[in-house]
Amino acid sequence: MDDPWDDDEPVERPPPRRPRRWRRLLVLVLAAAAVWQLPLVAVLAPVRDWPLQQIFAGVAGRIRSGGADWGWFGPITYRGLLLETSDGQPLLAVDELSIDRSPLTLLLRPADLGVIRIRGGRLSTAVWQGGSTIETVLEPWLARQAAAAPAAPPVVGQWGGIADVAVAEPAAPAATVELIDCTIELIDLRHSDTWWIDDLAATIPLRTGGGGQQAGSLPIDAVVGGRIRAVGKPTLEVVAGAAAPAGAGPASVAGRTAA
Repeated sequence: MDDPWDDDEPVERPPPRRPRRWRRLLVLVLAAAAVWQLPLVAVLAPVRDWPLQQIFAGVAGRIRSGGADWGWFGPITYRGLLLETSDGQPLLAVDELSIDRSPLTLLLRPADLGVIRIRGGRLSTAVWQGGSTIETVLEPWLARQAAAAPAAPPVVGQWGGIADVAVAEPAAPAATVELIDCTIELIDLRHSDTWWIDDLAATIPLRTGGGGQQAGSLPIDAVVGGRIRAVGKPTLEVVAGAAAPAGAGPASVAGRTAA
């Protein structure tokens, strides 16, 4: 009779487990593919408007878009852009806005905005002594941009060989705004009249850290061109995707109706 405890008999062992490295590799590949394809879901408003919210964080209002084209390593383009005040009044409509920074760049360096190109913009803003609607909306964002980087260090030099003086160098642009074929409607509350600046084209550097620029003023190296004309009463439609009207008939203007 065989002894069941005989150590000389072979013992059956379970087969070795197959390595699961290929499974881990497959999971990594699928995860990378999902992240790579993430910009394709830009059809969803919360996803496509995320870069806008990062760039214009601090704006005293709401910004949204009607469509977008962007990838991780390419520029960002928006269509049908609309900026509203904090109380929901339309203030600025843009046919197309492009940013020459990729979402990945904005994620890693949010202060590096590059060139912001606005094509077919329509702005209707009230102006009064010492301010305007658009300044009120953008002021928190501009203050945030100014605080994003320290002021450029002064350069100490001789003034007429008499004494050392500190001369502030202009800070490097944090962004450059380019306007193409835009229209601005200025509703003057002081004199109860309205002016248009149309066929507007401009290149405006935005600087951080001051650089000697006064609040509410254009930089000295800004280039602006356009046509100014009186229109009597507000007539500009601030609606995403709408073109500026050719005539001066009554129309909905920034949530108001011209009488």
